[in-house]
Amino acid sequence: MGIVETLVHTHDIAQGLNRTWEPPQDLSERVLARLFPDVPVVDTPWSTLLWATGRLETPDRPRRTDWRWHGAPLGRG
Repeated sequence: MGIVETLVHTHDIAQGLNRTWEPPQDLSERVLARLFPDVPVVDTPWSTLLWATGRLETPDRPRRTDWRWHGAPLGRG
C-alpha cells in the first residue's frame, strides 16, 4: 500500500509542477496484481494504476470515484 501511495502521490506532485513522471512498468504491474487483482491492465500498467486510483479516465473507462484496494493477506498455498 505504501508503494501505491508513493507512486500516485509522486505523480500528483509532478502534475502540480507541470512535469511528467512515470515509474517502471513492472513495478506498476506488480502493485496492480497485488492490490487491485480485479482490475485488468488496459493500455499500460501505469495508466491502469492511475485509473484504478481515480486519477485518470479514458473514453472506455470513466474516472473512478469509489475504489478500494485488496489489502487482505495473501493465502498460502
